[in-house]
Amino acid sequence: MTSDGATFPTIDTLRAMNATELLSLGRKLSTHKAPVSGGRPIRIALTGGGNLSYLGLALAPFFISAGFDPRLYVSPYGGFHREVYDDASPLVQSAPDVVLVVEYWRDTAVFQPDLSASAGETAEIIERIVAERIAILSKLQERTGAPVFLSEIVTPDRRADGFFAMNRPAGLTRFLREVSRLTAERKPDAIRMIDLDEAAAAFGKKDWFDDAAWFLSKQPLALSALPAAAWALSAPILNAFGVVRKCLVLDLDQTLWGGVVGDDGLFGIRLEPNDAVGEAYLDFQRTILKYYQRGVLLAVCSKNNDATAREVFEKHPYCLLKLDHFAAFYANWNSKAENLKRIAADLNIGTDAIVFFDDNPVERDLVRRALPEAAVVDVPDDPAEYSVALDQARLFDWVTLTKEDLVRNETFAADRKRETLKLSVNDYQAYLRDLEMRAAFGPAADPERERFIQLFNKTNQFNLRTERIQPEDYDRFSDEPGTSLLAVRLKDRFSDYGMISALIVRMGDETDGAPGFDEKTLRIDGWVMSCRVFNRGLEAFILARLRKIALAAGIRYIIALFRPTAKNDYLKRVLPALGFETIGETGGMTRYAYDCRREDEPETTIEDEDEKERHPGL
Repeated sequence: MTSDGATFPTIDTLRAMNATELLSLGRKLSTHKAPVSGGRPIRIALTGGGNLSYLGLALAPFFISAGFDPRLYVSPYGGFHREVYDDASPLVQSAPDVVLVVEYWRDTAVFQPDLSASAGETAEIIERIVAERIAILSKLQERTGAPVFLSEIVTPDRRADGFFAMNRPAGLTRFLREVSRLTAERKPDAIRMIDLDEAAAAFGKKDWFDDAAWFLSKQPLALSALPAAAWALSAPILNAFGVVRKCLVLDLDQTLWGGVVGDDGLFGIRLEPNDAVGEAYLDFQRTILKYYQRGVLLAVCSKNNDATAREVFEKHPYCLLKLDHFAAFYANWNSKAENLKRIAADLNIGTDAIVFFDDNPVERDLVRRALPEAAVVDVPDDPAEYSVALDQARLFDWVTLTKEDLVRNETFAADRKRETLKLSVNDYQAYLRDLEMRAAFGPAADPERERFIQLFNKTNQFNLRTERIQPEDYDRFSDEPGTSLLAVRLKDRFSDYGMISALIVRMGDETDGAPGFDEKTLRIDGWVMSCRVFNRGLEAFILARLRKIALAAGIRYIIALFRPTAKNDYLKRVLPALGFETIGETGGMTRYAYDCRREDEPETTIEDEDEKERHPGL
């Protein structure tokens, strides 16, 4: 929603705009201080090679559509190095939350040696470029304290080196790619690379660049490429700041196979590898399996008879996808928008975490109207192009990948077994006991750093303050006296969830000015928990552990600072149910207190894996 009450275009709509439309919108927005009502402020510094002012205008609408209020600072042409090393530079003084560095191929190509240069001579030049590149990017990250996103160098459509562009060490294409490869290999974690060269290749290198625009006004991109470039650069940054798509919802007929199974029969649909059309659908199923393997949830939403639809996955000899691959399966004659709501409820995710893929443009339009927060892929007519359409939508551009992601679909399969167990008992507490849950609670270990950060950035429903953290925040918190980063791991008889909850806890004097709390307290400044384990008693288990730690340290009160959002309403019920009492408001947050000396202890059926209850280093 814009400040004047108008509905803002969705990301799907923005991606479909041409450059003129997108830039016109960007210019209008640049005249407003707060274009989105209730948008979360985010300060973005855009710097690098060339004149990036047009790119800045194209970037802003994508952040606004995702619920942010972006404040962009764009470095002047030629100002990158100067601004990094000047403490008083406008870039550093803008105090960005994130820095985006977009490099232009010409800035690196000037160091390309002659084609006659040996492999050793070329490698020496590349080593020097990469070392200097990482040094200035690290200095930029240090000066701003913000995560840095770096675009890969887009190799140009230049052929002066001919066959030797890739077949000589100093060939332009090989030279630029080696610079990018070594940078990606050696960069610190706080610097993340965006594969912009792939986006340019998909768009078309010939149309990505405009040499006339470069010579006239130092524009590194053709105007026509701005929408594609802006989305390719925005998608991973939005993911890092909590905009996460989790579930790919698929139609069936003419989407996963050719034909209509209800009319053509099980063996009349087109899925055979010896048929060109069938091969195209099999190729798309292979692509879907790749998303599944990295933790994307799959679901079915199809207008079909349930038994008929399931039969394909159970009995068709060439169908690669099986029923076990789907976390939810809705094949009926209900509205697809209603079924998508049910899928979201089943998986305990928001409808804004859904990506919908359906060959029928009418169904896509109905879903867009009913659920504008869901992402809807523009599906081409030719099934041979389905894989590319899904890939280029960039809706699952996650910036982290953890072991928990890789086993997520296995744990969802185990959830179905849990549901069967739940239906077999009448007493919910008996059901929880039958799960045989065991939890471990302690300091986050170094190998868990990425998962800890991911939980804070992907979790919305159980997120105490909805403040996202980056690798540099984690490192800073780790070094702060009195601050502990705590991890909670959970297992049951069906699966191992791994790290499922994370906390930022501080022990010290209460300084928030609440009456009656002038003594030392244990304060929860951050607490996230995956929706996968709601209503299992894990919240009570965690509170019981914190309570024991507090009492052992002579602390009576645990303080929790809660910032309400549209998505974390669950915590409004959980905190009072656990025994927290409201004690005031501060900075838009509600302050809760838990009295550790109260008689009733938090009740849970979860067993403590650490029988010695080791002190978590607070």
